[in-house]
Amino acid sequence: MTGLWSQAGSVARFEPSGTRDADAPHAQELVFIGVGLRAEALRAALAGCLLADGEPRPASDPFPAWDTGDACDQ
Repeated sequence: MTGLWSQAGSVARFEPSGTRDADAPHAQELVFIGVGLRAEALRAALAGCLLADGEPRPASDPFPAWDTGDACDQ
């Protein structure tokens, strides 16, 4: 299941957006739209959020479970 995070100002939506083929490569896309954005500062801030090699994943998922119906096996 793939997810969508859409945010404008203080209004944010998190929802399932579809399924992907199990053989498809994992990918993500972030799009920032605004005036006076500093691309390098954004890249550095996002890179700082990544897990380091060997760092354990969080014990719990901060996102609630999505009702995917019959779209995928859970």
